[in-house]
Amino acid sequence: MFSNLKDAVDYFGPATLLPWKPVAKARGERLVARESGSSPMRLALRVPHSKSEALPLLISLYRSAPTFRIETEGGTMAYTAIFSDLSLSFDLVERLIEAAAELSEVQVSIDGRPVESLTKFLSVLRCYRESLTELNPQAHCARQVARVGDVGSCPDRACISHCQFICMRCLQVVREIGAPPIRAQLKAIAIQSEVDWCPNLKVQGSR
Repeated sequence: MFSNLKDAVDYFGPATLLPWKPVAKARGERLVARESGSSPMRLALRVPHSKSEALPLLISLYRSAPTFRIETEGGTMAYTAIFSDLSLSFDLVERLIEAAAELSEVQVSIDGRPVESLTKFLSVLRCYRESLTELNPQAHCARQVARVGDVGSCPDRACISHCQFICMRCLQVVREIGAPPIRAQLKAIAIQSEVDWCPNLKVQGSR
């Protein structure tokens, strides 16, 4: 797409050119249960320059982000899109993640935590978006959990997860003496499921 940095700067015009900074890593254990009305969810996507045929479409979408930057690491270019409030740009974020999934070396973070699975994250994002169309988002979550539990023949009808992305996986929780607290185990499962950021998520249990 571009043979050198100058071409990229000329093409993108007002885009900010900055030295590259690594995507922040998760800092210790994260609180999973979040209340509605909490601080905005910050999403960042970074993709290095490549000759992939999918890159031009992705870059055209990046330019529509609230913050778009061309970054450099040595002589290598990378493109970064930042959404300070994810909830204001659902359509664009979904399209960006779908396009980014076609490329390798894409870095995505939500509230500073690296996203390990774009497919899982996109599923959670769509579920959260659907819940916002209801007066009671928790009712939406409960229906999804019941559906997953029924399909999977979940033996625990008093499921403590209240989230379809943890339902069934909560069976991994160890309740033996000396095991980590159930809440801590569910937090780890939530991160693995890419759902820890969701404002609807409620995690119960102390042991």
